Amino acid sequence: MGRNKMKTRETLSLAAALTTGMVTLGLVVAAGAAQPLAGEPKTIQSLPQQDNVFTYLPAILKSISSPVSLANGSFEADTVVNFNSPWPFCHYTGTTDQPKGNQHPSGWTYYSPASGQPLPFPTKMQQGSVVPAISGGPGENVHKCTWMLPDNERLGQPRGLILDGDWMYKVFNDGNPQALQLSQTLTGTPGKTMEVTGYLLGETANLPTNPEGKLEDDHFIGSVQLGSMADTRFYASMIQHNDVPGNERHWNKYDLWAVVPDSGQVLLTVTMQQNWAGETDFFIDNFQAVEWTQN
Repeated sequence: MGRNKMKTRETLSLAAALTTGMVTLGLVVAAGAAQPLAGEPKTIQSLPQQDNVFTYLPAILKSISSPVSLANGSFEADTVVNFNSPWPFCHYTGTTDQPKGNQHPSGWTYYSPASGQPLPFPTKMQQGSVVPAISGGPGENVHKCTWMLPDNERLGQPRGLILDGDWMYKVFNDGNPQALQLSQTLTGTPGKTMEVTGYLLGETANLPTNPEGKLEDDHFIGSVQLGSMADTRFYASMIQHNDVPGNERHWNKYDLWAVVPDSGQVLLTVTMQQNWAGETDFFIDNFQAVEWTQN
């Protein structure tokens, strides 16, 4: 048994040696075959030409924003909170008109059509027909502060009416159709892209009186325009938005872009329009502006 194992090992060793020798011999022969014979001219063999392959990598540009001066975007200007005064401690010290007592937000141009004048959106729907939208006179337009609100309507709360700071602006009426436009001119760098964001909330307690059993789609309108770009939303669309996380109210976020013209000036206009008599409330807060650069 031991001898058989030894013979087997010898046989395997011999086979391995022969295999190694044959491989080595083959390499030598192959190497030799690649060399020119004595006296023959040497030739240069070139590799087959390959097509050039180009790899295109995307240019990675970083967008950088810089703030644009937007006056009184959270309606805090000319406001005072004095806890030594009677509740609700909140006072507006800016322009107040008479006899209505409406407060004109500082930094914004204020326009509310007089009774009998066309509203900013001069037509409205009435049971499938288009009819004129005429103002019944200004509504009520005032600043509201945190301490005027119940706890669940304050900043960060589930029914919050303030989105930034301690104040917001309220446009409301429980009478005739009315509208308010707030506008201001923003200054930017010509050729750059300006972005404005802001929030509007529209609510109504009105019940339908038409045979269809629903309010007109344009029962009220909230619109923001930046330069030539406008985002105009009807009641039917606005009540589908919930753009503030954690807030159950139908806040609408507006996000508009415009290329700054050579003049460097871009007009921003916010319109809140109540098309029908009844009770409609608008709230506006937290408008900001930036311009963007690719770096």
